[in-house]
Amino acid sequence: MIKNSILSFLAAGALVAPAIAQNTTLVVQPGAPVLDGVVTAGEWASSPLVTARGVTLNAMADGDYLYVAASWADATENAAYSPLTFNGTGWSRNGDEDRIAFVFDMGQTGSDGANCQAFCHFPIMSTNGGTVDVWQWRASRSNPMGIADDTHWNPTGQIHDDGVTAVLLNAQDDVTGLPGFMASVDPGAIANFLVENADALAAFDPYGVQADKKVEEAVAFNAGATFAVNDKIPGTVLRVPSGSVADVNAAGAYAGGVWTVEFKRPYAGGAQDFTVVPGTSVQFVHELFDNQGSNHALDATPVDPTLYTMDFSAIVGVSVEPVSDALPRRSVLGQNYPNPFAGTTSIDVEIAVPAFTRVDVLDLHGRVVRTLLQQDLAAGQYNIPFDSRDLASGSYFYRLTSGAFSETRAMVLVR
Repeated sequence: MIKNSILSFLAAGALVAPAIAQNTTLVVQPGAPVLDGVVTAGEWASSPLVTARGVTLNAMADGDYLYVAASWADATENAAYSPLTFNGTGWSRNGDEDRIAFVFDMGQTGSDGANCQAFCHFPIMSTNGGTVDVWQWRASRSNPMGIADDTHWNPTGQIHDDGVTAVLLNAQDDVTGLPGFMASVDPGAIANFLVENADALAAFDPYGVQADKKVEEAVAFNAGATFAVNDKIPGTVLRVPSGSVADVNAAGAYAGGVWTVEFKRPYAGGAQDFTVVPGTSVQFVHELFDNQGSNHALDATPVDPTLYTMDFSAIVGVSVEPVSDALPRRSVLGQNYPNPFAGTTSIDVEIAVPAFTRVDVLDLHGRVVRTLLQQDLAAGQYNIPFDSRDLASGSYFYRLTSGAFSETRAMVLVR
């Protein structure tokens, strides 16, 4: 099994395993944070998990999307993946980027697939036929286009999910080493982001985290253009992604010596993605690559073989049945009772038309802090309990959404 291979590899002295984190469970809490690469105070309601590599992870979910935030200290921002540099006679590649990766269980057992370096770079693939779902965020390739590269790995190798990735290697071929594209202006000393066409230019940086970075539209490389020694051309060309390879939205920002990357993905993505099922959990591992390029497998920094768990039990809504045979004429959200309340309260709702129905509790900023109900309801009268454990005293809103109907009321929690 791959677990034994990893341990043997580590024991051989090639890499030294880090200490295992004391807490390996990340509890996903209800809510919908803003995707902007900034963990705003009070925005993430989850209890963070600090991994063995020193990455702080938070996770939330809103009934439709899973959100994950990762923050870690980094002495330098590095977002230049293998730019091409002119030496007077030819072109060479040299340059790296910061990146982070997550590997989610889709059929592996235990720690059989618990190390992404083992899966990606060494011939010790899983023997049980399982598949893992992989998010890879790279500073100079994923971040500007607002996605994390969505791939999957199985015993045959690493495979991109269906669709078009957001990056092209900027090379004509592997023989000449010449760039394939250059900037439409100033084709010489340009190390900015390079995009494929006007559509990609318009789609650049959808979350506004790269506002201080320059970007240029690509044109075909002109071998007759004049270049000076040390002129640079970006090593990659960005394009608008499509298909399930772009299921994972992501925004990263570097400030004060800290990288923060926020992810967002539908509960059910493409065929190669794991599905978020409230009430269950998924095992995952993660790796961090600081200033690493194509040879990051040779990084002397210890890998993290820890198997972590993402727990979805806190985002389960209650399942309810009608409390009366009477059919309402219109949908109504009743006032919770008791109100104010100290610990538990209940909410009466009337549904006039069968529809998918949600009841959410929101804080004063309008952020979802608890999802009480999310299911198809028949027309009828329902009573929905609310246990306010883990919430602080104060005023809250609660909102009923059923088909086209929506109504919001206020309630007060007093400890």
